Amino acid sequence: MPLSNTGRPRIVAGALIGALLATGAAAGASTPAFAAACITTPLPVNISVFLSGYSFGGADEINASYDPADPQSRPFPTTEPYSTDGHSLLRGGAGNTVTNLTPVADWVIVELRDTVDASLIVATDTVPVDRLTGAALTTPEFAVPAGSYRVAIAQRNHLTAMAATPVTLGAALTPTVDFTDPATLMYNQVPANAGKERYPTPARLQLVPGDFDANGVIDAADYTALNIAVSQQPPGYSVYDINLDGFVDGSDTGTFNAVVAGQYGAASVPAGRLAPVPVCDAPRITSAAPSTPTSGTPYTSTVTASGTGPITYSVSNGTLPPGLTLDPTTGTISGTATTPGTYLFRVTATNAYGADSADYTLAIATPPAITTPTIPAGTAGAPYSQTITTTGSGPITYAVTNGTLPPGLTLDATTGVISGTPSRSGAFSFSITASNAAGADTRTYGVTIGATVSPPTSTPNPVVPASSNSSHLAVTGGDYTASLYAGVVGLLMLLAGASAYVITRRRRV
Repeated sequence: MPLSNTGRPRIVAGALIGALLATGAAAGASTPAFAAACITTPLPVNISVFLSGYSFGGADEINASYDPADPQSRPFPTTEPYSTDGHSLLRGGAGNTVTNLTPVADWVIVELRDTVDASLIVATDTVPVDRLTGAALTTPEFAVPAGSYRVAIAQRNHLTAMAATPVTLGAALTPTVDFTDPATLMYNQVPANAGKERYPTPARLQLVPGDFDANGVIDAADYTALNIAVSQQPPGYSVYDINLDGFVDGSDTGTFNAVVAGQYGAASVPAGRLAPVPVCDAPRITSAAPSTPTSGTPYTSTVTASGTGPITYSVSNGTLPPGLTLDPTTGTISGTATTPGTYLFRVTATNAYGADSADYTLAIATPPAITTPTIPAGTAGAPYSQTITTTGSGPITYAVTNGTLPPGLTLDATTGVISGTPSRSGAFSFSITASNAAGADTRTYGVTIGATVSPPTSTPNPVVPASSNSSHLAVTGGDYTASLYAGVVGLLMLLAGASAYVITRRRRV
């Protein structure tokens, strides 16, 4: 079966994290010193490490056969290889790049581990190291809270090494861990495995190569895999290139044999597992706008936000309605509004990683109160109009909620005007309800619609003869103009007759 270029197991990181968290929870042997917290400013640490694959057993840490200018000898990747080769224990550092390949020995993973449970990998970064000095060509940085951490170095085919003494990271601190210095002791360095992840050269210590399956031990399984790889000679950047010269061949087998002969190849570092993923989310307000308060009525409404706690809430602009307050811890607006009106304000949710704001408008409403005590009577067939007046916050709507209006009349739901022409007389009772967002008020009315009034009628007046000495005025019915006219005519005729009589008598005397 052909081998992959890496030979490492390809594990889905998400599934691995879940399994590791379940394992950690089940173990319960120790409480990690690392708190699942977050930080927005990365903290640095300096490291130095020599990779000995190209010089194991020699007097110099540099292999004379290595030619960084020859692309055929070693196609070194300009982008860190671990995020694409199936390595599943990365918590940062994916995608890092380097432009100048000449001084580079190889990429390494720098791990921060928990000080109590040394198997917990809190954060990682990937850096290229200088083949001459061992120093990282870029400074590893970690998005973790300030505090104490263990520092470990992992590489694609070298044993992982971890310093025995934790370092303290902080905003004004840049500690250094030098894995080439014999004075830097390794974690759990006891006689049974003391120094087996490093071996000494005349001047400095170097990491030991040959752990192809990354299980912390260089053993027969690694040797078998290497022999298969040598027979197939996989091209490119291969995990089986133990001496880092760009080829998988017999020289790699010789280096491996030297490692085994020197009795190196058992690391004291516990197998790594990812620590619980800290959540570092800025707040995001998720609740709908607060409900509408009613003046004089107890009120509560809560502004909620997603994100990493603790989250605090504040009114950052405008003012709440008088009588209401905002709880900075829960985001609850509560109290009893005392003053009707419209109020604009802004609520801001804040945590260590950011803030989010939302603008709100609260209109404090007062319930309606009908102020029209009674309504007047009407007459069938005559136009009618009466307005129901109210106090309270608008908009107010009106409705007949009991009984019926007199036939021919209607109620305008917006203005409260009862209008129309009654078509039938009688006594009617009905209830009108005025409503708004704050409540409702109902009043019952009684109204009498009178019958239609008939107009009066007239009869002809008798004609009085001109020779008559008296006048007779008869008026019936309702034609008062004609009766008046007839009376005036009769009076004039009476006066004329009387005058003629007087003149006649005078002439006879």
